[in-house]
Amino acid sequence: MATSGGGDAGKATISKKDVLAEAEAKLAALEKPLKLQISGRDCKHDSLSVIEWITFEIAPVKVNYCVTLSKSTLEEKTANLDLDQNDRSIVQLMELVFNQVAVMNPQEHAVFEGGKVFMSHPWIFGFHEKDCPDVGNGARLYPGTQKSVRFIEGPGGRGYNNPALIVDAKKSAFHEEIPLIEKAKLILNDNMQDKLSRIALERLNTGMRGLFFFTKHMGHECDHQIAGIEVHTAEDTKFEHNGKIISVVDYFYDKYGIELRYPHAPLVKVRERGRTNNYPMELGWLRPMQRVNISQQSPDQLQRTTRSCAVPPGERQDNIAKGARALKIFGSDDNDFITNAGLYIYKNPLQVPGRVLPPPKLRYREDTVGVRDGKWRTPRGHLLIPAECDVWAVYGLIANQDEKIVNRLLISFAEMFYKEAGVRGIKLPHPAEIAVRLDEDQLGDTLKRAAQHKCKYCLIVTADSIKTAHKRIKLWEREFEMVTQDVKLSNVQKIVNDRRVVTMENILLKANLKLGGLNYELELNGMFANENVKNWIRPGRLFLGIGVSHAPPSRHGDGDKSTPSVIGTVTTVSDVVNNVFPKFAEYHDNKFPRDLIIYRSGLSEGSFSTVITHEIPLLRGALAQLGAKNVKIVFIVAQKEHNVRLMLDRIDRARKPTDQNIPPGVVVDTELTHPSFKEFYLNSHITLQGSARTPRYTVLVDDLDLEMDELEGMTYVLTYDHQIVNLPTSLPTPLYVANRYAERGRNTYTAHLISGSGSSDSGASIDYGRLAHQLSYNYTKLSNIRVNA
Repeated sequence: MATSGGGDAGKATISKKDVLAEAEAKLAALEKPLKLQISGRDCKHDSLSVIEWITFEIAPVKVNYCVTLSKSTLEEKTANLDLDQNDRSIVQLMELVFNQVAVMNPQEHAVFEGGKVFMSHPWIFGFHEKDCPDVGNGARLYPGTQKSVRFIEGPGGRGYNNPALIVDAKKSAFHEEIPLIEKAKLILNDNMQDKLSRIALERLNTGMRGLFFFTKHMGHECDHQIAGIEVHTAEDTKFEHNGKIISVVDYFYDKYGIELRYPHAPLVKVRERGRTNNYPMELGWLRPMQRVNISQQSPDQLQRTTRSCAVPPGERQDNIAKGARALKIFGSDDNDFITNAGLYIYKNPLQVPGRVLPPPKLRYREDTVGVRDGKWRTPRGHLLIPAECDVWAVYGLIANQDEKIVNRLLISFAEMFYKEAGVRGIKLPHPAEIAVRLDEDQLGDTLKRAAQHKCKYCLIVTADSIKTAHKRIKLWEREFEMVTQDVKLSNVQKIVNDRRVVTMENILLKANLKLGGLNYELELNGMFANENVKNWIRPGRLFLGIGVSHAPPSRHGDGDKSTPSVIGTVTTVSDVVNNVFPKFAEYHDNKFPRDLIIYRSGLSEGSFSTVITHEIPLLRGALAQLGAKNVKIVFIVAQKEHNVRLMLDRIDRARKPTDQNIPPGVVVDTELTHPSFKEFYLNSHITLQGSARTPRYTVLVDDLDLEMDELEGMTYVLTYDHQIVNLPTSLPTPLYVANRYAERGRNTYTAHLISGSGSSDSGASIDYGRLAHQLSYNYTKLSNIRVNA
């Protein structure tokens, strides 16, 4: 502060620096947070004027937090095998730095969780209208980027540790910035002039609940969030105003001079300031850049979105570059945030060496076939172990189809199925019953009666338009302990009318597995010159898949609190050895396995420490109690939900997506991998559309000290053991099947709740132990066959 004489005597000049220093000193001396209140009427923004008081709470930062980036820090705090010693904040700091351009430019970017950023004006960054297609129901796809930081070996290879910025292109559906009434018209395909049915109201509630919108009938914009769609309309909703009862229609005309054009449209329910208000839908406009969540998507919209998001590698490379430039992370020369943090991004992506593993052969009863380009054909003749079934039936579930025509179709299909089953060695009599049912409840009664008459297998042909029956059919399968197979009516029509041989073959291969048969086995001899290949899948080695199906996001983005995470093994994780090992011994001269190879999904890298410090010791303890403490454990985590994309260094964009992608068998195990753990990327599957998503395998425990060739080789050959479709799967079969069982468990649980039999199994009162016993297959006569094939 300074004073001056003359006419300005007595005036003080205070610099900003002095003011900030004084404020900082006062804040540091605060014993508790300082609260300041201002009236909304004093704010310049009209939308804030309706708020009576706005409270600010100011508190000093008590700890001077500092993250130091240096070569020694990176080596000691990011690649330690003792995961508790690693400092996650180093990665978080880098991710914050790389996100600053998006955060500081909200008019151009919308920032979401998991490193996702989407462009609100993508054409500014080189995208075109075709990149942002309309996907229906007032929603449009917008391009964006997903980025993360991970420490890898880098170009130096083993023993080195480098931070890598991993960038991938993303697309997501967003609600368009349109009037609410227009959104409702698109969702329902209705002009909104008449009162809606109960079903239409439910659809509208599902499609619009949780969305933010604004109104401006008060002379300025006011923001609201939709809590639900009311049954009542502006015409039939009345309330007291100035001593008389008036309708919502009259209120808006009398007070605002607005004549509502959709008096029979439902009102929008909003909760604000402790009360519930209802607004006419035609007065609201949606706010921009609101993502369409899963529950808001119709089946048609989901199909369009999936198809539009399937971008081939050549186009994906362009989209990655455009997204990186938009965030100024395609190189870092013009990004002050990165430069000021002392970081630097190389513009060229990392190029890593890879190799292609040879596939196994598949041995059937009478022939052994080879694999070419990731595909093979099932030879004619008997399957390796054909199943047997004494009593079976065929039922149709139709919607609007002609019952007599469908019944004749089922008779023809059943005869073709019976004959082809005989060719494959499957022993079946003619079906005990062929019938058509008109609704799901009628079908449930029929299945119950069939089970009472000792029926072992029901083949159910369902009209394509029926979307809800499959989960109930699988619940009935569990309740009646009778194998079911659900086939779409359109596929049966193709088999009967067009003689689709491959479609019938797939249905039969699945049926044989469901009935306890085995279609083929793996033949490893000749894969490599190395004789050790035959020991990859050897007697005394047990492969176990553990898959988890987590509760899906709710309508508001949080998890469904009443739906548990489902673990897809033959048992729960804690009881795994007590259930699996006796079954293994039963078929192996009462001997336990020597090696236990576990493939685990559903884990993030942040969970690795928990696995190593908790799950593995518990597993070893259970083995010791069982008398199998000498069993060697190999624990491998498989991850598909990462944003690393492996692409060919040269891509011919004129070719179809399958040819642009990396082929089956490509493995990468250097430079791109974890600096401490054994790790590899293995692309085992054919990518028919879009860009390959290659699973990453991290070995957390390896008592056998396996060579990388064996880890990769055994994982790859196991992807050929799915037994149904003649293609390798994206994950080894034990894990792939476990994931499907976990998914089945969730669907069965959902059907159990909807059926009413689960009314006591909701919320905090759920008895998961009883549910596991009631709904899992482990305690039924179906426990030893693969019913989820």
